[in-house]
Amino acid sequence: MEKKHNIPTNGVGLRHFIISPNPKELSKLSDKDSREILGKTVKDSMRKFSERYVKKWDSLSYCYSIHTDKDHLHAHVYMHPLTKEGEYISMNAARYCNKEQILKTGRTERKSKTLKPENKLNAYKNMTENSYRKELKRVLERTQKLNLTQKKVLSVSKNLASQKMMGMGFANAISRTLRKAAQKAQENDKNKSRGIER
Repeated sequence: MEKKHNIPTNGVGLRHFIISPNPKELSKLSDKDSREILGKTVKDSMRKFSERYVKKWDSLSYCYSIHTDKDHLHAHVYMHPLTKEGEYISMNAARYCNKEQILKTGRTERKSKTLKPENKLNAYKNMTENSYRKELKRVLERTQKLNLTQKKVLSVSKNLASQKMMGMGFANAISRTLRKAAQKAQENDKNKSRGIER
């Protein structure tokens, strides 16, 4: 069975979006964390867009790349407007007529006072902003926990080393043990963010 493609005469062949977060918001994070936030933002926003506008048994194709060629980190997202099943995803689908309606009426746009076109581009922008805020908050909280753990280990290590009644070998052994515990806590946090539980 041949797939039917419902592409309007004024349809777009490929959609291009640029996601460019405020550099000040990412300045306190490592490059790795910044890229992680941007990558997860793209994936999460495209998942939300698909859930909202694509039928459950169908799928949407997109690709993205994260660029560092400018002073600020940004991502280019390319979305194919045809789903796997051949449905055309228009960013303002309610506004334009399909081919059959154009043949019947001779118009390319609907003239309706009751039908307000949904702006999918604004919806996508909102989804992207929400996904970005969620990921930024998650990474900042993780970084803050890690910094607190490191400060506690450093504080305990200094206190143990400064106690004269303990031998230096014992203080160093405790300090190493605490550092290993902090590293293990950091690894567990990374695994949890990836969805791996131990």
